[in-house]
Amino acid sequence: MRIRRWRPLLVALGLLASLAAAIGVTRRSLFAVAIAGSSMTPGFEDGDFVLVRRRPLPSGLNAAGLVVCVRGPEDRLLLKRVVGVPGDSLRVGRTVYVAGRAIEEPYAHGEAAAETFRGAHELAPDEYVVLGDNRAASTDSRDFGPVRASQIEGVAWLRYWPPERAGLLTAEPRRFAAVDPFPQDDDDEPQLHIHDHGQHDHVHEAPTPPVPQPPVAEPPATEPPTSE
Repeated sequence: MRIRRWRPLLVALGLLASLAAAIGVTRRSLFAVAIAGSSMTPGFEDGDFVLVRRRPLPSGLNAAGLVVCVRGPEDRLLLKRVVGVPGDSLRVGRTVYVAGRAIEEPYAHGEAAAETFRGAHELAPDEYVVLGDNRAASTDSRDFGPVRASQIEGVAWLRYWPPERAGLLTAEPRRFAAVDPFPQDDDDEPQLHIHDHGQHDHVHEAPTPPVPQPPVAEPPATEPPTSE
């Protein structure tokens, strides 16, 4: 009789412990960011809220096309797309060439200035080239060079605000263009390198809410806002 009396309480405590453990695992595997800036338009707009999964990038070409959260210069969080993976030799200009072949980028737009054109002869085993989809308004590997795997905080997984744009986020697999849209006139391939970078875009790390809340004029952030 005594055991029966305590059984509901024991069950409730067990459920609470399981819930607490699940919340702890979720906090370690997910974090939320609020998009600030236009470097990833039109796929990601200023004011979007995105959940990022903390996990290593998949190997090889499986990482190409993923949108990732990167620790950039001055420890700022940046949301960018992976266009170069370990072992790639690539050239970044009005389009992106891998091993001399142009790749299709239906997500990319914006006219990149000639002075931002870059090239890399071969990426190291833990190096990636990341670019913003809006090439005219992005601080990315053209400015600070390839990023190490240790600088990639996670992969964009789910947009949860605004409701009309909510949903799972998927990678854009690498495809080579059938026809080169911008034939190259020379073989000069300058190295990707670090130089003074502008300030056009960034993301704020935001607390993961139990229920999505509409963004306010200044989205919540655990990092001081900057402007790129």
